[in-house]
Amino acid sequence: MTRVLLSSAVVVSLIVAPATPAPRLKDKEPRYFYPTRVGEKRVFMIGDQERTIEVTEVKEEEKSLVVITSGLDGQRIRTTETYRVSDKGLFRLAIGNQTFLEPLCMLKLPFEKDEQWKFDNRPKFPDWGTFTSVGRERVEVPAGRFDTVRIELDRNPPQRATYWYAEGIGLVKAVYADGLSCVLKS
Repeated sequence: MTRVLLSSAVVVSLIVAPATPAPRLKDKEPRYFYPTRVGEKRVFMIGDQERTIEVTEVKEEEKSLVVITSGLDGQRIRTTETYRVSDKGLFRLAIGNQTFLEPLCMLKLPFEKDEQWKFDNRPKFPDWGTFTSVGRERVEVPAGRFDTVRIELDRNPPQRATYWYAEGIGLVKAVYADGLSCVLKS
């Protein structure tokens, strides 16, 4: 009888006792479709030329990151580009000191197959067209095999380009209408 009362008391205390809260999971760091840490580098082969892109500055701004990259050819800086990355996509803000009138959406998120969006940078730049999200594809380049999203661009028709972006990496491959290709080497 004492054993039954003791067991009942333990069960009641377990039910009535305040539960300790479960440990909080750390907020998962977002994975963007572009490098976001200062010093991160990507080496590309563009035709037979090697080109290194390095993140030189990152600023938090309006629930997004503004990422500035420098394109390096050897040790000489050739171009600087500014992008905004967020859960809404990848947006080019500037090339060198030339800022776009409106951010140029290169990749729209969340990714939806067959979605289209237009851009028009006129009159500042003679550049306009339509991006289309084609689908998800596995792509193999010198840096490895990546699960990507494929984006096609019809620009200043009839120019075309196709881009493949991998989450956590950024651009892994691009093919342009003139046959020139850009692939991630490392």
